[in-house]
Amino acid sequence: MEVRDLETRDEGALRDFFEAIPDEDRGFFKEHLEEPAILTRWIDDARGIRMVVDDDGRLAAVAAVWPGIGRSAHVGDLRLVVARGRRREGLGRLLARRALVEASPTPTGIMRKRASSRRTVVSTGVWAEILAMGGVPHLETAVAALAPKIETLVVTRGAAGALAVRGAERADVAAEPVREVVDTTGAGDLFAAGFLFGEATGKDLAQSLKLGAICAAEIIQHYGARPEADLRALAGELAA
Repeated sequence: MEVRDLETRDEGALRDFFEAIPDEDRGFFKEHLEEPAILTRWIDDARGIRMVVDDDGRLAAVAAVWPGIGRSAHVGDLRLVVARGRRREGLGRLLARRALVEASPTPTGIMRKRASSRRTVVSTGVWAEILAMGGVPHLETAVAALAPKIETLVVTRGAAGALAVRGAERADVAAEPVREVVDTTGAGDLFAAGFLFGEATGKDLAQSLKLGAICAAEIIQHYGARPEADLRALAGELAA
């Protein structure tokens, strides 16, 4: 059994896979899977990624990450199908984890598969997501498994702070002190904004993490996902 990219030679196997999906399951899909255009899209569409679990020439599971459109092009829609007779074997979890690790946003916002040379600039996730993608119960083991696949791996850990790994370099920072946690809406986005600002302005990993922590700390102390304080002033010299 092999997890690999969907290829042109899989057209027949993919058609058989779709045709075998029970009628009662088809209502969960956005597309009419029996239409030739849908099969062609899965095979030929250059956007996103498609992966399969190949069991001796028969497809046991299929996954695709389709990019959004316009302003949503930086996010992806994961489609995952497991053959009825192969469910409860962990194939869905295996394929989803592989697809999410392989998918990465490019500077133009389109999701595409990384080439053999690492192309992801930054991949971020909360610790629970990292554990799921790594397929292991311990954070450090998951970090060790994922970091070699990603140019810069960032893991947020809530009150425990955050860490980042880039090659042999690693940085850990504590969470910024707050008076009271009021609403965590937007915390991840603000952390990413602060971290990426640091990366874009030549800061080292620890400084970029610190900027992310400062931004996240501001947003969780009030309702709403827009900062109420001057983030540049809070960052001080780090924002210079």
